[in-house]
Amino acid sequence: MNLQPLDWALVALSSLIFLMGLFRGFSGIFAMAAGGMVSAALVAYGWPRLASLGYSLAANIAIAFVTAVVVFGIVRMCVQKAVGTLLAQPADSILGCVIAAACAGLLLLAIASNPSFRERSSLAMKVPSDAGLRSY
Repeated sequence: MNLQPLDWALVALSSLIFLMGLFRGFSGIFAMAAGGMVSAALVAYGWPRLASLGYSLAANIAIAFVTAVVVFGIVRMCVQKAVGTLLAQPADSILGCVIAAACAGLLLLAIASNPSFRERSSLAMKVPSDAGLRSY
């Protein structure tokens, strides 16, 4: 099977996600995901209230961005410290690799389910038949 440029990008991105899981461990990956979810929920919940204050769109975006970054940092630090105290180092790294490998697989499935990417990728063309995905 000849790999297309999109396939090489998928392999590189999947490898990067896997290495991040190895070096950051479960505590780092989980903390990053938790911080991202809390920040996104805060911005989604607070955006209508922020828009009602009457500031310009640029000011609202700046306020939302700074708030999201600060909340992301605080949540990430707290979750990483809490999970880091519960898991020893070898288990943390191994679990981080498993979670990162699962995320990389889900990324490939998500791309494979998109018809426009399926045309440009040898890997994405093979995945739907192997995973039992229907083509739309």
